[in-house]
Amino acid sequence: MHSNLNTATPMDEAENLPACPSDILGEVDVSRQMATRPGFPADYEAESVAMARLVEVLATRPRDMAQALADVAMELTGAASAGVSLEQGEPEPVFRWIATAGEYSRYVNGTMPRNFSPCGAVVARGEAILMREPIKAFPYIKEMHAPAREVLLVPFFKGSVAVGTVWVVHHDHQQFDREDLRVLRVITNFASAAMQATGLLGT
Repeated sequence: MHSNLNTATPMDEAENLPACPSDILGEVDVSRQMATRPGFPADYEAESVAMARLVEVLATRPRDMAQALADVAMELTGAASAGVSLEQGEPEPVFRWIATAGEYSRYVNGTMPRNFSPCGAVVARGEAILMREPIKAFPYIKEMHAPAREVLLVPFFKGSVAVGTVWVVHHDHQQFDREDLRVLRVITNFASAAMQATGLLGT
């Protein structure tokens, strides 16, 4: 990951790697396991409180929406890290971590390669992906201070086009389930619509 905290892996290492990340995930992609994992019951009260927080942020300080989304995503899924990544094209195509929370909070404003990263795989497919031991497909993330054991990423949309991801991370033995995916989609859909409506994603 590229970062302003000197934790970057040189971008040229990634530029020579395959440009179709969704095709090289292999055993890292464990999305199908989501259907057979036992799931926790929905906590609609917690979800309602979280949505109220997002609405308040939208009304009072809309520019903080991405950070509020990362915070809420981490809380509702029980993850140890969370963040929001958006695609940027200048001066080179990357995903910028515009908001981060938890163990990875130090990497805010860091970047990952557009064409060879977990976010790139999700945007290429336009759908959520659950990854186990993502370092096996993306070796350069070993530079991060805490290993990502399991990562759940959902697309962040501008209109009907995927332009980034919201992601949550477990650094230990814990696993995400269907309820985590459902609630992550709910809050991401709200936040992406809100950020577009307020002009934070352009028109």
